[in-house]
Amino acid sequence: MNLPESKTVKTILKPAAFFYGIGASLKMQLYDQKILTPTKLSAPVISVGNITVGGTGKTPITIDIAQILEKAGHKVGILSRGYKRRSQESHVVVSDGTEIFVSCEEAGDEPYLMALSCPGAVVISGSSRIDTGKLAIEKFGCDVIVLDDGYQHVKLERDRNLVLIDYSDNLEEESVLPAGRLREPLSGLGRATDLIITKLPEAPDELHLSRIRRLVQEASGESKNEITTCLCRFIPRKLRSLFEELDFESLRGTKVMTLTGIARPETFISTIESLNLNLTIADSMAFEDHHWFTATDLETIEARLAASKADFILTTEKDLVRLNMKEEIARRTFALVLGTQWLSAPPSFEELWS
Repeated sequence: MNLPESKTVKTILKPAAFFYGIGASLKMQLYDQKILTPTKLSAPVISVGNITVGGTGKTPITIDIAQILEKAGHKVGILSRGYKRRSQESHVVVSDGTEIFVSCEEAGDEPYLMALSCPGAVVISGSSRIDTGKLAIEKFGCDVIVLDDGYQHVKLERDRNLVLIDYSDNLEEESVLPAGRLREPLSGLGRATDLIITKLPEAPDELHLSRIRRLVQEASGESKNEITTCLCRFIPRKLRSLFEELDFESLRGTKVMTLTGIARPETFISTIESLNLNLTIADSMAFEDHHWFTATDLETIEARLAASKADFILTTEKDLVRLNMKEEIARRTFALVLGTQWLSAPPSFEELWS
């Protein structure tokens, strides 16, 4: 989604944002006041989401939480909307925990990446989390459900509601869509049971962290218990192509071209620069989030690579699974694989079964 950058455009869009915010609030109030009742599944539901559009790290956090639950012996079902997937089916079983059944295009890039990263988990793409949740439990025997990007999906009751906030965001200064990045008014933070502050720098400002905590706690009201807070950042682990893995030293002193189709490409550039490998970014190409690369796109990428004389293309894991390059180019295209580094204890869910 392309969001406005100029103050003038944001001001023009303020009336639309006002009515969008009213609509979003009314929907939530219908559930808060029990006029509408969410559906409860027969297994615990953990939602991972945010209150802003893109860029907080939902995918790596979802993967990490699923892996934590798997290690604890649980049969995990990951439910994703499968944003921009090309299948026309109401839902698609991406993986049954033993094999992947569909292509990235049919699954959607994020569910496909989750299936690759959590080979023991059931992964299903579909707009109705109620239907896909029942399928995961009844057909595949899942004893816990993880909702990817589920914070606004209030039709389904959840036992834990994790909201992710990027450390660098100043939410008090943000506007509701389409004038800003907020999916709903900040009062929506009151639904959170857990706060995860992501993308912490090496030396975080404790006052800024306190402001974020206070913002969420105030939205929750005085009657609600203290919100559990976890802190993390995403750190580069390795390089991976469709054919092999490399360590970062392989990039030292080389020329690279960056290629992204994510919400915040600038964070990817910053991560590469933080590696301190004396490399040169010879060219950068940025597409819209979840962009499906066309034959023309691939020809342009190949031409830009040749013109830049770069040794490698560096991209994200989400983009790598969407690229269908010629083998010669694919062997020079590597995803920067990120891992979640918890700076506090990660969320614990064992009370859900106690």
